[in-house]
Amino acid sequence: MKKILKTLKKHWKLATVLVVIIAIIAASVVGGGKAADQMYVDEKVQKRDIVTYHTFTGNIEAVDDVTITPKVMGEVTQVYFKEGDEVKAGDVLAQIDDKTIRQNIALKEASLSNTELSNYYAIRDAKKSYEDYKNSIDNGDNATINQAKAALDNAKTAYDSAVSDYNRAKLELDNNIDASMIAAGNQLESVKAALEQAKKNYDDNEADIRGCEKGVSNAEDAYDADPSPANAASLAGAKANVEMLEAKRDALQTAVDNAQLSYDNQYKSYLSTFNTVNTNLSKYEDAVNSRHESYLQAQQSYESALVAADQTLQTYANAAEKVEALSNNNVAALELDNLYTQLEDYKIKASISGTLTDFNVKVGDTLSTAKAVAEVTDYSTVQVSIKIDEYDILGVEDGVDVGISVDALKRDYEGKITNVSKKATVEKGVSYFTADVEFRADSYIRTGMSVEVKLKNNDVKDVLSVSMDALYYESDNTPYVLVGSGKSQEKKYITTGASDGSYVEIKDGLNEGDNVKAKSEMMNMMMNMYGGSVSAGSVSTDSGSSTSK
Repeated sequence: MKKILKTLKKHWKLATVLVVIIAIIAASVVGGGKAADQMYVDEKVQKRDIVTYHTFTGNIEAVDDVTITPKVMGEVTQVYFKEGDEVKAGDVLAQIDDKTIRQNIALKEASLSNTELSNYYAIRDAKKSYEDYKNSIDNGDNATINQAKAALDNAKTAYDSAVSDYNRAKLELDNNIDASMIAAGNQLESVKAALEQAKKNYDDNEADIRGCEKGVSNAEDAYDADPSPANAASLAGAKANVEMLEAKRDALQTAVDNAQLSYDNQYKSYLSTFNTVNTNLSKYEDAVNSRHESYLQAQQSYESALVAADQTLQTYANAAEKVEALSNNNVAALELDNLYTQLEDYKIKASISGTLTDFNVKVGDTLSTAKAVAEVTDYSTVQVSIKIDEYDILGVEDGVDVGISVDALKRDYEGKITNVSKKATVEKGVSYFTADVEFRADSYIRTGMSVEVKLKNNDVKDVLSVSMDALYYESDNTPYVLVGSGKSQEKKYITTGASDGSYVEIKDGLNEGDNVKAKSEMMNMMMNMYGGSVSAGSVSTDSGSSTSK
């Protein structure tokens, strides 16, 4: 039964299309082809930019997210933050009752003599100084190292900028695309053309003078042979022409001199512009050398800061070792040190900086070591995990810029690709690579949101193009267009290039301004009803033109 219904549905769909086609053909016959014309709309071939992208989808997740579990059991006596608050690494979120261990510490301290207690604190302070300094290095909080690193980063940025400026200026000069040189060259060509015209005008006048002088000679010969009034008038006219042209000679010579002066001045200006451009290029080169030197110095300073920090840390270690060696530390002191270490466990601390995304602890709650009580999420940088088809992996590498669109927010962000896998994952015969896209979050971003990642694949500028609706295909998928206007149309085969889904690049077969026939909304409707198989030949175009390929 289902097969019969499916067959009937297919035949009904085909019958509907045939009815529409017959109606259009009938209307075309009755209405002089107007209905058939509704199947197409005129479109001009024009130049435009076409950009294509690889697109990926994923969900936002935090780069750094940790859960916090108490190290000891006990009752909560203080709560210092609430869910949603911003915290820093090391902040105490809540305090567990520590009265018992503090009493034990007091008893242990009372049992130690003054000397032992002094030795104990000396050792503890020396160790604490060592640990604090070591933590400042390990956690990236050492001010000296951070300042040296910031100076190195700034020097590297300045050096890269100088190199970029130099390369741009040199490229413009080498390829004759420097704006000032182009302007100076155009002006020089203009005054050169004026000079050549002035010289031509002068030479033409000289040629006219020689011609008129020959006419005077002929008129004199004629007058000598026959001194008639007519020959006398002819001679006088010939001499007048010569005098007029000779009078014009000075003005033309002045024009030549002025044009020559303008050319000489413009040539000097051109040379001056050329020298200025080269001087600027030298300045760019000097800036590159100077900033490279600064970069090397900053790099040396950074390395020196690392060495100095390591030496300082070793100094603290030696001091702690010396204090401990000189102290008569006994078992009671070691036990006291252990109690102080345990005392810190009664503080529930944030292990990273971020937002308290899960924290439902109240004063009086009894906490256990088996259950997490807090979650801290660092939203400063978030990421999206994406899958990249093996055919799209070319050009995808760490550090490549991408665009991120969050439809729910109607906001766009910029990010970079990181952690591109070296090994493909194969599922059901399909291979893909994984990667992360990291970007800076703002107050609108929430984890779990769906995003679209766009990686630029192709960017062609100012190319001939037509809309996708202007493309038709032969049965072997050879593309062609219908060129012409009115009822006169010509099928032309074309070579296509990049396409952004709306427009397609035309590499060969058409010229800018050509009129082509694009599928109208009615034609697209018919193609959708027919399953996309209605070709340009399904409706008469009344074309008598030849087909070229």
